[in-house]
Amino acid sequence: MAVANTCAAVEGGAEFVDLVVNGLGDRAGNCSMEEAVMALECLYHVDTGIKLEKLMELSKLVERISKIPVPKNKAIVGGNTFTHEADIHVAAILSGRSDTFEPYKPGLVGQTRQIYFGSTTSTDSIINLAKYRNLKLDESRVNEILDKIKREVEVKGYASDSEVEQFIKSQ
Repeated sequence: MAVANTCAAVEGGAEFVDLVVNGLGDRAGNCSMEEAVMALECLYHVDTGIKLEKLMELSKLVERISKIPVPKNKAIVGGNTFTHEADIHVAAILSGRSDTFEPYKPGLVGQTRQIYFGSTTSTDSIINLAKYRNLKLDESRVNEILDKIKREVEVKGYASDSEVEQFIKSQ
């Protein structure tokens, strides 16, 4: 409830709040700065004065100094925050509907988007990637590309968007 309590305090007139980076503080239950700042900025339209695009950089600095790794599933700054593998997610992202699964663009917080093709990948996602990247795609070879993706999935669990791009280019 730390983020909710912090937002309620600001909404109630608080001008200063106690926040910590990556949730690290002197005890449990501290309010994560990156989560509170994004809630205040995006939901409450409060100008916090924080450079949002530096949140990821700050998180990495604290991670390096504290030697406490940020969990991949950590909100805002976790490595999986903007990672998509499920075919429905990939299809939405590649068709220009990133707002379906991302409340804001990754660059806003200094993150980047990662797209993986996995066991649920459909031929539509391959076609969408080609369109998204302005690649010439011989649609008669889409199933061949899907087979290459499946081989990558067997080896390492996924194929990256750049690998799939190479599959398309090498047809």
